[in-house]
Amino acid sequence: MVFNSSLWEKRPQITWDNLLALTRNFFKNGHGVVIDFVVEDELPWIREKFRFAELGAEVRYVVLEADTKRIIRQLERRGDPESFERSLFLRDKLRQEPLNAGFFLDTSGHNKEALLQSVKTASSFILISGNEEARISVENST
Repeated sequence: MVFNSSLWEKRPQITWDNLLALTRNFFKNGHGVVIDFVVEDELPWIREKFRFAELGAEVRYVVLEADTKRIIRQLERRGDPESFERSLFLRDKLRQEPLNAGFFLDTSGHNKEALLQSVKTASSFILISGNEEARISVENST
C-alpha cells in the first residue's frame, strides 16, 4: 500500500463529515448520539454544522480532563504509554483554547455514572439548544 499524504491530511475532515452525517441520521430517526472524539480545532466547524434545529436536537460539548497521574494510569491500562506526551500536549492545548472555557469536566475521582449525570443535566455543557442559538459566539471570542 502506498502512503497518500493528501488523504492523511484530509482524514480529520473526512471523519467529521461522516460523524455529521451519522449524527443527523440518528437524530432524524429519534435516537440520541454520543461522540467520543478529541476536538482540537474543530469547535467552530461543529458549532456551524451540527445544527439540527428542524429536529429540535440539543448538542452538548464537554472537554473531559484528568490529572497527570490518572492519564498515566489510563494509558498504561490500555497498553498505550507512548501516547503520554501527545495526551498532555492535547490537554494543555484544550485548556488554553478560549472557546473551551466553561466546557471542562474533571473526571478525577468520579465514577462513570456521576460523570454521565453531570453531562446530561448541567446546562453549562449545552453548545446548541434545539431551536436557540449556540450558547457561545465564535465570532465574538476572537
